Amino acid sequence: MKLIILRVPKKTTPTDVKRFVREGIRTRIPIPFTNQPRVVSAEVVVIRDDRGRADYHGMVTVLPDSSARRLIRKLNGMDLNGKKVMVREFRKRSRNGYVFDPLEDRRRPNLTVEKSWAPSVEGLEQFARDYSV
Repeated sequence: MKLIILRVPKKTTPTDVKRFVREGIRTRIPIPFTNQPRVVSAEVVVIRDDRGRADYHGMVTVLPDSSARRLIRKLNGMDLNGKKVMVREFRKRSRNGYVFDPLEDRRRPNLTVEKSWAPSVEGLEQFARDYSV
């Protein structure tokens, strides 16, 4: 199941999102070992409107779905980088990838969605090794 973490701080990285969810699993969910949620992927997306305003959201894929629903309840209201966040099940409203269809979303018709590029520490270390920086 894909989860969305609404309105994360601007400087949040995919590693921060993954750590946030794993910490929530480790400390807040007393689940039998066989049903323990597992983080498959994490990313940060930026949603911009036609005025250039941006909202940052974390996207996490968690398996199995039954444990993911319990995880949503446990993560709501937790702090991520100093800000309380809301967690929900992600429901895609678009048919054409990362650009919202104005006919489907009439509240804010000119939204675009892009992945936030935030290098991980491991990525920076690899770059330094490759290019002798």
